[in-house]
Amino acid sequence: MNNLWNGPIRTLAALLGDSPGAQAYNANAVPTGVFFTYQPGGTAGAGIYTTWAAVYAAAAAVAYLCPTIVVDASRGTPTVTAGTWDISNMTILGNGAFPTLEIADGGHFTGDGYWFSNLELNSKATSAAVVTVSTSVLVTLENGAIIGTDATSTKPFFSSAAGGSLLLTMGIQGELAGFAAAPVISTAAGGTAQVVAGQFSVISANALSGSGVITVDLLDASVTLSATQTGLSNEVVLQGPTNAKPALSLSAAGGAQALPARPTVLAAPTPSWFLATPSGNQAGATTYTLQVAGAYQPLDIVRILFTKTQLNGANVNVVDGGAGTPTLGIIIAANVGASGSGFVDAQLNAAGTHWTLLGAGSQ
Repeated sequence: MNNLWNGPIRTLAALLGDSPGAQAYNANAVPTGVFFTYQPGGTAGAGIYTTWAAVYAAAAAVAYLCPTIVVDASRGTPTVTAGTWDISNMTILGNGAFPTLEIADGGHFTGDGYWFSNLELNSKATSAAVVTVSTSVLVTLENGAIIGTDATSTKPFFSSAAGGSLLLTMGIQGELAGFAAAPVISTAAGGTAQVVAGQFSVISANALSGSGVITVDLLDASVTLSATQTGLSNEVVLQGPTNAKPALSLSAAGGAQALPARPTVLAAPTPSWFLATPSGNQAGATTYTLQVAGAYQPLDIVRILFTKTQLNGANVNVVDGGAGTPTLGIIIAANVGASGSGFVDAQLNAAGTHWTLLGAGSQ
């Protein structure tokens, strides 16, 4: 039954925010079973282990039972030390107030099908990635778990090599947090990664990198995907509901202004994104001209968000510069409101020569 739980059923439960890992865990109350507590600085015994090597050995001895390593940072800094650790079908669960599990340089996870729950993992890798994906690896984040790299790190957490396939599922409020020199996920040419992002999950700046294909499934409009992914040399494929695309900022206040360069997060099958306009009240018969920059591709969809302005199809329209001049103009009529928000959707035509209005409304 454990093996059935530690598979598609549990991954779905993580996305829905309902899994056993969500329950509070008291290390002192569970001295037996398949729970093993890692408490550096504590007293070894009765299910308590003070080193990573010791707690891992205990869990690995009953790996067929899908054990849980409980991380307790109340008396020290939990650290995965250098070595290669197969954590297939294991859960690493934070006890208490969201502890941090440090991953020392030289510490490497192997295997497939493991879960991180209610804790932050912080990689300090400078010699090689924490996880090198050469075949296929499934990882699930539950209960707000964060995978991040340290400011001192120079290697990714996950490296998907040619032929490798990483599937990472983030449940509610999961987060990937990297640095330009040390992204969370890096894909080599021929390697792939798929991130399934649940409600309120966050893919922070520089979490994604590499030349392989990365697919991001945005399951809800509450997902945050930063457009700052400086290490990408390939496109990120965005999938999911049309209202779950990333929000990008445009700070200039009206008048003629250029759209930002086409971000690398645009790709088939539905290349669309959000462009947030200035937050002031756009009242009056105003025309905002957004000049295309950065080689937008045919059939790209742009959603432009207006705040403090109520828009609908009767008081907003889209014009363009005509064939050969793909400039997008937004005309806002005089009867707009002073509160609320609205949007305009426009699409570049198949020839890439001009924009057409898809729709507009309040939200």
